[in-house]
Amino acid sequence: MLVALSFLIPTAALAITISSGSGDLPIIEVVLDDNGTPVTQSTSATGVVDASADPVDFVSITIDDGGPIVLDEFNVTGTNSRNLNYPGDLSGVSAIENGVATGVNTAGFADALDRVLNSFDLRDYLAYDGLSQDGSNWNPDFDLVLSAPMRNDDYLLVMERNGNTFFDLIPLDINGDVIAGAETVGFDAAYRWNTGYAPSDNTIQPMWFTVVDIAAFGVDTHDDPIYGFRIDNDGEADVKFFGLDDEPFLEDLVLDKTVYAGHDSGASCGTGDGELASVGAGGDVTFCFTITNNGEAPLDNLALTDSDLGLTAAGVGTFTVVAGTSPLLQGASMVLAYETTATSSYTNTATVTADALLRAGGVNTTLSPLSDSDTAGVAVSAVAPASISGEVVDDGGDPIEGVTITLSGAADAVAVTLADGTYSFTGL
Repeated sequence: MLVALSFLIPTAALAITISSGSGDLPIIEVVLDDNGTPVTQSTSATGVVDASADPVDFVSITIDDGGPIVLDEFNVTGTNSRNLNYPGDLSGVSAIENGVATGVNTAGFADALDRVLNSFDLRDYLAYDGLSQDGSNWNPDFDLVLSAPMRNDDYLLVMERNGNTFFDLIPLDINGDVIAGAETVGFDAAYRWNTGYAPSDNTIQPMWFTVVDIAAFGVDTHDDPIYGFRIDNDGEADVKFFGLDDEPFLEDLVLDKTVYAGHDSGASCGTGDGELASVGAGGDVTFCFTITNNGEAPLDNLALTDSDLGLTAAGVGTFTVVAGTSPLLQGASMVLAYETTATSSYTNTATVTADALLRAGGVNTTLSPLSDSDTAGVAVSAVAPASISGEVVDDGGDPIEGVTITLSGAADAVAVTLADGTYSFTGL
């Protein structure tokens, strides 16, 4: 997650300005949800077609980027603002929620702005109207923090009421700093697509938008995923932002912790496991840790901390590796099993950390260490677990190896006789 830091003045120079037909992407189709009614637009609207206060949400946008791409995944939920830099006596800036305005220096503005940034409703936006000071008197306005990183196969939608003015964006890294060498990208009129939907607080100016490939910011997202943007709005633009892709936006590193009763070297990880296991006092349990790399960079130096299991930054060698290898490549998962016994009930959280690797080799010190956490637990009853065992022999009393024994009841289990003809079911 992006960390709020002291405010920094942008250092990147303006390198590109996006407008309709210049650096943006052609739009083929837009699908909206107008207060529960699907609306499909195959052409940009002319003027205003609706100016009510009903919510109008984006469903999908089809662009032409070397062929049609349907963008129906949104990096919106969880977006928030940081480092608001507005002068204390400023007026003319408001967070608009379906026509209801919260002024910049009134109580609740920051919360209202965050709700606007999280909203799928194109009628919720940040308005600049009749500023009491020129926007160039302060620089920049605030930082927009995304819930998941953006990479070069992602897209950014920028919306502006009436599509007639300008602002600049500078990409930020995981620490909230301007990414070194990144381009400052300006957005200006004309914008590509008129939705035809005007906000109820300004019924004559519809909401327009433009879509741009995130690669326009000139960032190698293998080493520097974009975690947010610094906004410099000197043009009094009335703005709204959407991260877009045709695949879900995910955190770089994800941990899924589960548990089950019994010991089988992790063979039941992913099949017989869940968030809670029930065993008798002293019963065997196996914890499974599935670690997934959703990022672009390989992950190395994986370590797990789990207080109830007595693990502190434990490396992969502490566990049974059920699946996967380290370094953990893009899109891959590693499954680790840890066998123990449970003497008391508990639910606790495990945390995994990992280092992201640079494309040229070595650890990416900006991104590292990445981390994620998840919770699972055991419920221990006062009764010790039961077991069933026996022996299979032939008519002469000699043991028979390889006989499959099936147990049925509240739970099913299978055992195979050993060389001496014995079998057992434990932890029942």
